[in-house]
This record gives sequence, structure tokens and C-alpha cells, in this order.
Amino acid sequence: MSPASARRAPGLLLLATIALLAACKTPTPPVPRPDLDAGALIAGLEAAAGARNGLRARARLAIDAPDLRVSRPQRIAAVRPGTLRVEILGLFRQVAAVLVVRDGVYQLWESGSPEIQQGPVTPNLLWRIARVALAPEEAVDLLLGTPRPAPGLAVGAARWWKSRFDVERVDAEGALFERASFDAEGRLRGFERFGATGELVWSATFDEHRPLMGGDGAMQSFAHSVKLRFPAEGAEVDVEFDDVQLDPELAPSLFELAPASRRRAGAAAR
Repeated sequence: MSPASARRAPGLLLLATIALLAACKTPTPPVPRPDLDAGALIAGLEAAAGARNGLRARARLAIDAPDLRVSRPQRIAAVRPGTLRVEILGLFRQVAAVLVVRDGVYQLWESGSPEIQQGPVTPNLLWRIARVALAPEEAVDLLLGTPRPAPGLAVGAARWWKSRFDVERVDAEGALFERASFDAEGRLRGFERFGATGELVWSATFDEHRPLMGGDGAMQSFAHSVKLRFPAEGAEVDVEFDDVQLDPELAPSLFELAPASRRRAGAAAR
């Protein structure tokens, strides 16, 4: 060993020892945060869901599914519980397709088609049309950034993990049904729904919170980035909002593509 190498050796041994000790250190388990109240956070989410009724916005929606990968600008209007209008824009911002859902019926118009498709809303409607594995009511809730907690559940485990406070909600048998995640300011950052056997059905993350004026004139925090994941389907959907209006006046005619007298019954069933 050269003199220079001999001088460096103690320093190298010290660094190696520190790295080994760090690798062997037992991770600190997450612990509850005494200053965050799980029940109060869930109650606040329920109140926010009751106060925010609808929106109108421009957005870019990116879909990544096994059989579809697309990113398009859209115009969206939504009203609880499950009323929805989505306009898909083309390369030159022309309307390429329009989907409306209202009162358990949907209508779909696509550029180049002479007819408006229509039919009853089925559980797989949004998946079939847009690769979004949600019921319209769930989709509206998540677009509004305030998913409504399911009734009849109790607060289970609640713990602080890294920068998130996770609150689990369980049924009468103690089975996990949903999990809500909040940041240190109490803003919703994530929401997960689980199936009967404990499998994750879907998850949503909410980021880019910015203040917006609500319909009551008060400022509200609104998540301008919503990311949806559907593990069983292998699909992901990202929504990036722009120019959002909360609780605007939306005419009922906005959610109807053609009067009932002009509809062709059964034209959409396929």
C-alpha cells in the first residue's frame, strides 16, 4: 500500500462503518399524531363534500390503459350526485366528442357520427367509453376533490406516515373499506377504496392545491391535479385542471345533447 493509500484508509473505513450502521438501523414505525384528530378530519371531509356541489373547468386528461393511451384537452362540467358533461377537444381545439350523464341516462356524440348514442347508465359506462373504472357519482366526487366518505363505517387505525396522516375506515367486522390521507394542514391528499377481500379497487391522489372562490364567495382550497389508479384494470388517469369555477350556475340543458323527441331509443347499446 502506498503512503497516500495508507493515509486514506482510515477515512474509507469510517465511511464504510457509518454506511453499515445506517443499513442495519431498524426503521422507526409510524406513530399517531396527537395534534391531528381522525374523526374531525373525516367529519371535515363530509362537510366539504356537502358544501361543494359542482364545477365547470378546462382540463387536460391523460389516460394510460392496456388498450388506450391518449392525452387530450377537455371541457368539464359536473354536478353532484352524478351529472356530468365532458367535451373532448381535437388537435385544433375543435369538439371531437361529447359525453353527458344525467338522471341515469347517458348520451354520447362523436365527430363523424350522424347519430347520438344513448342508453341507461351501467356500472361499466365510464370504463367502456373513457377507461375510467368509476361510477359517474364517484367520478364527480373525485373531480370535485371531495370524495364523500361511505356511510356506516368507523374510524380504524390512524397514523402519521412520512408527510401524510392516514385514516382508515372499517366496517362492522373491522374490514378495511377506505383510507383517507391528509397533509399537516388537514388537506385531503389521497383517498383509497377497497373491495370485499381487501383488494385495492381504486386510489386517487390530490395535489397542486390552490385557493379558489366558491359559490358562497368564500375561498376554498382546490386540488388542480387529480391522479386516479385502477390496479385490477392496469389503468391510470391523470387530470390537470385549468380555469376552474366552483359551484357555477349550470343550466339543465347543458347536460342534454338532444331533446327526448329526437332521441333514438337503444341507439347506444353496444
